[in-house]
Amino acid sequence: MRFTYMSVTVCMTYALLGCAPGPSQSISTPAGMQAVNLSRAQAAVVRVFVVAAPGASYTESSQRQGSGAIIERSCVLTCAHVVGGLSEGDVIWVEMDSPKVAVKASLMGVDTASDVALLRCDLPFHEGIRLRMSGGEPTPGQKVYAVGFPAGLGKVVTSGIVSAKGCSGFGLSPVEDFIITDAVIGPGNSGGPLVDSEGRMVGLVSGVLDREGVNRPLGLAVSSPLVASVIRQVQSGQSVHRGYLGARVGYQMAPLDSAEGISVRVRIEEVLPGSPAAEAGLEAGDVVTAAGKQAVENINHLLATCRNACPGDKVAITVHRDGRSMSRTVVLGDMSAPKNAGSVCDFCPHCGCSTF
Repeated sequence: MRFTYMSVTVCMTYALLGCAPGPSQSISTPAGMQAVNLSRAQAAVVRVFVVAAPGASYTESSQRQGSGAIIERSCVLTCAHVVGGLSEGDVIWVEMDSPKVAVKASLMGVDTASDVALLRCDLPFHEGIRLRMSGGEPTPGQKVYAVGFPAGLGKVVTSGIVSAKGCSGFGLSPVEDFIITDAVIGPGNSGGPLVDSEGRMVGLVSGVLDREGVNRPLGLAVSSPLVASVIRQVQSGQSVHRGYLGARVGYQMAPLDSAEGISVRVRIEEVLPGSPAAEAGLEAGDVVTAAGKQAVENINHLLATCRNACPGDKVAITVHRDGRSMSRTVVLGDMSAPKNAGSVCDFCPHCGCSTF
């Protein structure tokens, strides 16, 4: 289970919201604040049911339910844990609330490693209800909104901020690149989008971080670059593969007044022979400062850049070596290839390094 909530939490959420907004509503904006337009995102969000055999008729009391979002004609995005692990005879239903219609759906592709799934179904479609993807990553402190169907309350919008991005190590999925948010999220939100003030998806709601010592559960959403990578491969008819660098990286501490101005460095500890990193000319001891167009501030940033890319993609990696900054273009390999699979390790507790 990705959610552990008491019923009082759901009641409080309902009391705060009052009612579920309709698909064409937008959130009112006080004077002086940034305008918020979520009408398109709300219209794109659907309810996803799994109905157990026998019978497999559409019913509100189905065995599993979550949320989803229309991203293309006949294509709905949701979480793998909502629709995965089906038994023979189980049927997936997708319900749209405007117009009110429910149709059967089939699995187009499932990536359990990242908790992303695509469904194929024949829902009414027009461009006004297609969920748009954000062109970039959100920043900590940015306002975001979770849209979904929590606890059977109907379509609900909750708001919060991005608390952190590029997070992993929670043990929820083999491949983790999460956004953390304080927007209220409950059972049934899984598979719904986390959107910005323009209604563009920045993440796919996947679960909550509810641990001892945490006063309020925090929401976890799969980052939009990771989701986009899965969508791109599934829609092209491929199985999902991820980029492989072939290097072991760790942290190196440096004085705050170091010549490079870097206090915590992501350093390449080892370059595996014959790997994409080796062929690109990366070396042990290189300090990684950027990957693609993003600054590398921690290992998760570099890991996400590789995992969100596909085998064969080119990634420019900027390193600091012998007092000089230089860029090397890496053609990523395939992380799932048999020759690479044994060398991949997200985190080694003995040395504090990651190999990917």
